[in-house]
Amino acid sequence: MWADGPPAVSPALQCTMNLTIQFFAIFLLLMICKTVHDFCHGMAWFIAMKDKFEAAENTLMNAATTVFMAPMLCILFIAARMRALQIDPKTGAPQPWAQMCFYICTYCLLVCTLLTLLPPFLGKPERDSTGACSYKMSGAIGGIVTACRFLALLGVYGGFTAVCVSVYIIEHPVNPALTPPISPAMQCVMNLTVQYFSVYLMLFIFITCKQFGAHSRMIDILISVFESAQKTIMFAPMLATLFIGCRMRALQLIMGSDNTDGSIPVGAGPQSWAQDAMFLCTWSVHVQLIMTILVPLVTGTSRVEHDEDGHVKVPEGAAKTVGIILDCIRWLCMLSMYGGAVTIMVAVYYMTPNTLPPKVNAGPLIPGVQVPKPPTPPTPKF
Repeated sequence: MWADGPPAVSPALQCTMNLTIQFFAIFLLLMICKTVHDFCHGMAWFIAMKDKFEAAENTLMNAATTVFMAPMLCILFIAARMRALQIDPKTGAPQPWAQMCFYICTYCLLVCTLLTLLPPFLGKPERDSTGACSYKMSGAIGGIVTACRFLALLGVYGGFTAVCVSVYIIEHPVNPALTPPISPAMQCVMNLTVQYFSVYLMLFIFITCKQFGAHSRMIDILISVFESAQKTIMFAPMLATLFIGCRMRALQLIMGSDNTDGSIPVGAGPQSWAQDAMFLCTWSVHVQLIMTILVPLVTGTSRVEHDEDGHVKVPEGAAKTVGIILDCIRWLCMLSMYGGAVTIMVAVYYMTPNTLPPKVNAGPLIPGVQVPKPPTPPTPKF
């Protein structure tokens, strides 16, 4: 396929590596800062700089929350690239405007992170009413930095939305009728991506409203709810990565057996029961997210509590019937997510070229039960 030499590194992979560097650089700095704090907290020079050091550590923690979006963006870029290669295995690439959005998301996130790191250089360490120390910037400078940060976040969300749209509207370059349907793995990845960024978007909106003077109990409750929702969707990046890895393994086996021209047969992918497991994992996160939002409304609590696995706990004082229902949903979602993830891992090691679609339909994961697909936009028909 590459008689003229290997192709250049794709924009999707370039941006993935860029985001990887951003992600690990921030957490490396944060780990260094915490290590110095642990080993030097009793030294005279550290005591003299305690306020500045604590404020710098809080600044790095804020920067870490910014780069939390990097893993999901990487998965989205790789998924969009895989969709293009599914259509044209040799020269397939997302639309030029979609690839431009890769760079917009990547560099807007970098700008957002750098702006988060500016306060130590432009402000002074101060303690708030809770005793936490952070850098406070003057009104004019703080307003400009905040406005630029909001614009950068809008660039991230605008670019991510455009990339999602590109996955659904990309066509075969020769004949649109040859465009294959979106694979189940891709459908699940897109669903998880939308869930993940929707939570961060809503949290961003409500925090912004509060910062600009919209002080009300409802705003505080909504911020609390979506902060809790972050714990629910923290599984999304790892699950999406597992789905993509499973599909890549299946395509590796299929393309290495009969399709010497590199083409991908329509319907090719992991075993049908492995695809059901993907649906179960996606539904589990989706239902947990809905519960996180609805539980405060049903029980009258202002904050949702989660266990160590990120699943919604029964609020104290809730009615016994409500508690039983929530516990049943909690354990069902836990079984679906962990069982589905283990099933996909097993599928990776057991798949062979002769046991994969479209050659063989291995049947559903649960005999006699068709697991519904998670909510996704319909694939355009040409």
